[in-house]
Amino acid sequence: MKNPHVYSPEELAKILLLEEYSLPYAYEDGQLVLPADTAKSLSYLLQKEQEEGQRYEIFAGFDYRQMFDDLCAFLDDQKIPYKIWEKQQDPGEDYARAPALKDSAFYVYLRLVDFERTQALLREQAKQQAIYKEADYHLRRYSDEELMEILEQPEDWQALDVVAARYLLNERGHDISEEEVELMRQHRMIQLRQPRALTSKERRDGYLTAILLGPLGCFWGYHYYSDQRLLPNGRKVLNFAPQARAEGMRMMMISLSWSLLAGLILYYMT
Repeated sequence: MKNPHVYSPEELAKILLLEEYSLPYAYEDGQLVLPADTAKSLSYLLQKEQEEGQRYEIFAGFDYRQMFDDLCAFLDDQKIPYKIWEKQQDPGEDYARAPALKDSAFYVYLRLVDFERTQALLREQAKQQAIYKEADYHLRRYSDEELMEILEQPEDWQALDVVAARYLLNERGHDISEEEVELMRQHRMIQLRQPRALTSKERRDGYLTAILLGPLGCFWGYHYYSDQRLLPNGRKVLNFAPQARAEGMRMMMISLSWSLLAGLILYYMT
């Protein structure tokens, strides 16, 4: 992240896209500073993001009916549109794809545009519940380092646990403000959205596979070219940076070339 500043939701949406697509920018005196080409590209990406935001994706999966019903009731109260899927139910073709790969029995789908708003509302609800103030709350057994890890990686935890982690750390004498928690959350979102480069081992293994194992190298290269990961806001982003994806394409071409050459040699030999 460029500096210790808590971005507005609009700023964060722009910065996530800028980081994902490796577009140059600066943040000075509380404002984004964009080169002309970046501004043009960002405008196009924001339009695509707005269109994509109407798509439904899995927001949460549950093994227990009560938790599923509680979330549906909460969404009804907040007038947030949602769809549901239960095992043995025909999900249709418009929004249910992933449940077949998972173990949970109940799923709630939200529009992508509603993910972060719903998460923020759930955090506010958790503050009102104050269950974490009870003496037997399970996170009281966690060390300070483990509680801080919850704040730094909130995507792996329920909203109540994230709120509780801050409360318990403050109870133990650590002065952590809500602004600092939001700063950590935004930093994590930016970190997760950034594509990564290939490691030297991945590059070596990819090229060796493409050269020595023919068709298998094509699958390896395609993985580097197209692999995606799921973010806490429901969006899927490319896992590898543009240079890594270009190398994946190169591996596919090498693999196909060697496979074609091997095929021609076998053809003429027989």
